[in-house]
Amino acid sequence: MRINGFSGMDIDSMIANLMKAHRQPINRMNQKKTLYEWQQNSYREVNSKLVDFRNNKLLSKYTSSSFNTLKAAVSGNASAITAKATSKAATGTITIDVESLASSSRVKGKNSQLAGRGDEKLADLEAAGVLKLDGETSIKINGVSIDFDPNTDTLNTIVQKINGNKEAGVTAFYNPDNGQISLTSKTTGTKEISLGGSLLTGTDNLNLNEKIQGTDAKVVINGVEATYSSNQFSVNGIEVTLHAATGNQPSIVSTSLDADQIVETIKSFINDYNEVLKLLNDKVIEERYRKFPPLTDEQKKDMKEADIKLWEEKAKSGMLKGDPILRKAISELRSAMTTPIYLGPADATSEEKAKNSITLADIGIETGKWFEGGKLTLKNEAKLRETLEKNPEKLMAFFTNRPSGDNPPQEQVGVFNKMVDSLKGTLKDISDKAGTSRYSTDKGSTLKDQSILGKQIAELNKKIDQTNAKLKSIEDRYYRQFTAMEVALNKLNSQSGSLMSFMSK
Repeated sequence: MRINGFSGMDIDSMIANLMKAHRQPINRMNQKKTLYEWQQNSYREVNSKLVDFRNNKLLSKYTSSSFNTLKAAVSGNASAITAKATSKAATGTITIDVESLASSSRVKGKNSQLAGRGDEKLADLEAAGVLKLDGETSIKINGVSIDFDPNTDTLNTIVQKINGNKEAGVTAFYNPDNGQISLTSKTTGTKEISLGGSLLTGTDNLNLNEKIQGTDAKVVINGVEATYSSNQFSVNGIEVTLHAATGNQPSIVSTSLDADQIVETIKSFINDYNEVLKLLNDKVIEERYRKFPPLTDEQKKDMKEADIKLWEEKAKSGMLKGDPILRKAISELRSAMTTPIYLGPADATSEEKAKNSITLADIGIETGKWFEGGKLTLKNEAKLRETLEKNPEKLMAFFTNRPSGDNPPQEQVGVFNKMVDSLKGTLKDISDKAGTSRYSTDKGSTLKDQSILGKQIAELNKKIDQTNAKLKSIEDRYYRQFTAMEVALNKLNSQSGSLMSFMSK
């Protein structure tokens, strides 16, 4: 039980001041814990960037297929067809003669009494003797049923229902000038449109009985006749679209490496690599301001928000300054880029290896000045394009080569695969240290408790809880002592008052 106020002293403030000294160890532990948490967050930022670079760029975007991009060009009758090379295409030439295009099947009918009556209800048209429904409430097109209500539906709404049904696979049209209805297949080829229901086929109704069968496209490819149900088809990995008959001038499709696209891929990689390297370099050289420790809650109470923000910007700086994990990652990434890639037999002499190796300089790429931290620059694009034209396999191998076997010679492993392997180790090291995920770029993901920093934080939390319990005991003891003093003073005041009262008689 706490009793305050008899002495006139502010007991709570006095005890709070006495406890300040006792709380210093807690403050230091909380500051240390905050530093560990900030360090985890810095690792998480780096980890997110490295996971993205390794998994989304090196393993997905920058693969061997990205260096085997082909383009298709049409010459001869260039307006008759268009062509697009896919990943399955090969370099070469094909000649295409287009004899005729594929067309769609159609059905049409005519009931002159339906002219200008598209908005009248079907029941009213039946009452007027224009239609003869006999209780029918559905039609079938290509096996797909479409329901209608004669009391609410009109010719125009029937057309809308047909056009709105993707499974029916046709486009309907009503001509109000002559009452004609037509259905056109959405696909080309010889397959006919099947109909069901007297509304569509009855001679007293829409009378859709005039059938025009579609046709297949007829072409001659490299002298071989072929037919296709569509004007779009694939041949030798090339997507071809027919637009017109070629007549006496065939279309010639030539496929070749898309140099522009491959150069853009390399430029994109250089940018991604430089971003990663810059982040790592910035982290390991970022200034650490040791005179700006994390603020305690008491310190924040006496500061403005703007001042707190400025202080913490300094306090959070340099969390990974000189970090050995990041320094190792920088070294391995730069080594992967600058080490020559050898493309010959393993038992070759040093001279033969040098002769059959390819370096950054060979493809016009240079590393920056020492103060740029290994930044890459495409200094000579013409040299890159020359290598791509004369020896594309060598260029591809420099970036993407992966010899078979469990432990291939590192001198034969391409740049991308070297980075994939080294970053796998880096991400494991960061995960072991900070508890980050080796597979997720989510900066808000939960950190694993069993990491080095996670265990250190858990140990600090345990010590903080133990120290808080001790401080509670000390604070309670102070309150008991002051309460006893208050009771004693109250008793003394009471006795003094009685004595004065006795003496005044």
